[in-house]
Amino acid sequence: MNLFLAVGSSESLFGIIFSIFVTASNLAFSLLDVLIILRVVASWVPRVRDVWIFRLAYTITEPLLIPFRNWLYRYDFVRRCPLDLSFIALYISLGAAQTLLNVLNGVIK
Repeated sequence: MNLFLAVGSSESLFGIIFSIFVTASNLAFSLLDVLIILRVVASWVPRVRDVWIFRLAYTITEPLLIPFRNWLYRYDFVRRCPLDLSFIALYISLGAAQTLLNVLNGVIK
């Protein structure tokens, strides 16, 4: 008996576990998308920064934004830009990672 085959199924055990991982990752990516949007709103509206959900969004997203800021601020154009482009870079990177996981999930199945 092959250990990678689930009982009574043509799908491999690894495929099932990876599918569960991808589903959980998609949920986490969706949550991060919402937190990034909340963080952007908080940067535009200073009065909401003291609300607990916006503080939570800051606490979770700041460690993710720091590497992008460090990388992007090497370029003079980005330093002169009035917008913080690290939010856009993080948002695009999360979308790319989510797409890659979904494609891999389709290949493994």
